[in-house]
Amino acid sequence: MFEDVRVVIFCVSLTDFDQYAIDGDGNLVNKMLLNKKFFTRIVTHPTYDQMEFLLVLNKFDVFEEQLERVPLTCCDWFSDFQPVVSRNSQSKNISSNNINHSPFMGQMASHYVAVKFKKLYASLTDRKLFVSVVKGLDPNSVD
Repeated sequence: MFEDVRVVIFCVSLTDFDQYAIDGDGNLVNKMLLNKKFFTRIVTHPTYDQMEFLLVLNKFDVFEEQLERVPLTCCDWFSDFQPVVSRNSQSKNISSNNINHSPFMGQMASHYVAVKFKKLYASLTDRKLFVSVVKGLDPNSVD
């Protein structure tokens, strides 16, 4: 069934970091933690032992907006996210107390999420994970 498959595309919504779902045991669990668990099961499955993986982190545009309201650290897996933002990179009309208004917050946060998945993947497989951050409704981003 998988003999001609060379790469597995695994998609994760960046917006899942503050969302919850019921797991198989009936517990309310953070969706990003469920993504992590499912990702771990897939990449360690013997069927995919020699295949490359591409992680697609989707909904970047919505994620940027979401970060203005909700800190990435609300997900336990991301509790150590501590971006350094220069006050010079912020608009003078925006309070410097809220770093989420930095135009680079979405980029820093998505890079952080990508690195978390890359480290997890490397620890499980000793291989490199390829990651792409996309806006699902932007054809150029998806291409």
